[in-house]
Amino acid sequence: MSIEASVNQRLAALTEAGTSVWLDQIRRSLIEGGELERLVNEDSLRGVTSNPAIFEKAILGSTDYDDQVAELAAEGLNARQIYEEIAIKDVQLACEVLRPVWDDAGGADGFVSLEVEPAVAHDSKLTLEQAHDFWNRVDRPNLMIKIPGTEECVPAIEEAIADGINVNVTLLFSVESYTAIAEAYIRGMKRRHEAGESVDVHSVASFFVSRVDSEVDKRLASSGREDLRGTAAIANARAAYMRFKDMFLGEAYASLRAAGAPVQRPLWASTGVKDPQYPETKYVDTLVAPHTVNTMPMPTLLACAEQLEVTGATADEDPTADLNALAEAGIDMGDVTKTLLKDGIDKFVEPFDALIAGVELAREGVVTGRPPTIKSVIPDHLEPPIVERVKRAQAEDVAKRIWRKDQTLWGEAGTPEIADRLGWLTVTDKMLEHAGDLAAFVEEVRADGFTDVALLGMGGSSLGPEDIRRSFGDIPGAMRLHVLDSTDPGAVLALEDALDLQRTLFVVSSKSGGTVETLSHMRYFHEKSGGDGSRFVAVTDPGSPLVDLARALGFRRVFENDPDIGGRYSVLSYFGLVPAALMGVNVEALLQSAQEA
Repeated sequence: MSIEASVNQRLAALTEAGTSVWLDQIRRSLIEGGELERLVNEDSLRGVTSNPAIFEKAILGSTDYDDQVAELAAEGLNARQIYEEIAIKDVQLACEVLRPVWDDAGGADGFVSLEVEPAVAHDSKLTLEQAHDFWNRVDRPNLMIKIPGTEECVPAIEEAIADGINVNVTLLFSVESYTAIAEAYIRGMKRRHEAGESVDVHSVASFFVSRVDSEVDKRLASSGREDLRGTAAIANARAAYMRFKDMFLGEAYASLRAAGAPVQRPLWASTGVKDPQYPETKYVDTLVAPHTVNTMPMPTLLACAEQLEVTGATADEDPTADLNALAEAGIDMGDVTKTLLKDGIDKFVEPFDALIAGVELAREGVVTGRPPTIKSVIPDHLEPPIVERVKRAQAEDVAKRIWRKDQTLWGEAGTPEIADRLGWLTVTDKMLEHAGDLAAFVEEVRADGFTDVALLGMGGSSLGPEDIRRSFGDIPGAMRLHVLDSTDPGAVLALEDALDLQRTLFVVSSKSGGTVETLSHMRYFHEKSGGDGSRFVAVTDPGSPLVDLARALGFRRVFENDPDIGGRYSVLSYFGLVPAALMGVNVEALLQSAQEA
């Protein structure tokens, strides 16, 4: 007796509206454990994308690949060769899961993407050689090779299409760059058509979205135009869709369309929100339109399954007014997109290098027989109950339900402070986007002569920073962190005596913004500092009383945190990372390590 899978109607509606649902994640256990197939059957999944950062998290952050690494190392392969074998195997397995989608779509969907090495992003010849190598080794018709949309790689894109390779053009930020690669795709298809070859070659143009808001919002904040926050990314993407319609749905492409050539679909990438004040589905429900793809990280896909509202072809709305408003506010979108392209390549080169280094350590361990660095011993009498507990967790799908933010794991549906306290699950992705901003803030503070940081907070607002302080200790050349989480007069006086108030930055940390003890500390030291607000920063939830108070008192900065994170789980949010950055911790490395853990 078969049981029909329950299809998520929100994601089915997105598909029906013309936006194909893809997943921006790959991992061996996701495939072999059946979760990828479930997503296809229940959540309308129609494609998968991967990149070096995704493989870094998958390979270094799990035990999924330990056996294969050992086997390949024993065969004498080096770290790069081991990575390629792993990546090719994952993509082949994912292609097989997506093959029914590809068959049902007549070859128009169901693709899995594998990216060329980031280091060759500015070398067309090497890019094309690697594209051919991966295409031949994966040997699946529903493979797409990801090629960066840099100026240097435009010829490689044309040649790959002309050679019959499906191409996912990645790292597109500007409409001008999109136009150049779309023209390369068209040239490649014309060459095939004129040579009498099949034009059944597919391509998507991956237009990055959320990173545009991350960059533009910073510029708007510095110019006092925060009324335009969150408008740039959507407007930029909509402008790209306008260009897509001009190039592929009009007369210019008509002869190729008549010959059966598919359009090069715009793919919205980087669609997980980075700003905690934005809805989790912001870059999905605003970019719905025919002939599009939205590749989502798992948290965004799960959020869409619960919250998405499809209201029509929202990507087909005219962005002119928003773009004009941004230009009038002094935002140079050309400079924004140029900056993002450079940073985007770096963000893939760095994890790729880290990935190869990590694989090399594992390879050396196998070759030299080096034992694992961490071992654990469980007392015999505790093993049976632990085993039973693990079996129960597996039977009840605890891990999957946590990532789906299933509040019934802890209580009744709708119970206050359960459903709205699970933001910690996805906070690392969001905070990585702010790592550079935190580093710049620290440099600004140090340049102004500050030598010490005093965190004023209670409970969850102080536990994480204190843990970081004790774990890292005093970092040479960095500011010293002090934590005050007591109302004992002796503790307050001891902190005051230990500080040069003229060179101390006070971090006032309170989720609610109304913690009596923290505000008392703040008022005491604010008075002792002569009412100089530039020596204070606040970390709090959006809209809390502390936001208004900090601005009224002229605080140097207000960091508004994701409100869906409880205090005891907030160490990897602004509550933990602002003091960590100020005391010299490499926040970006800390977050990346957390993702691999």
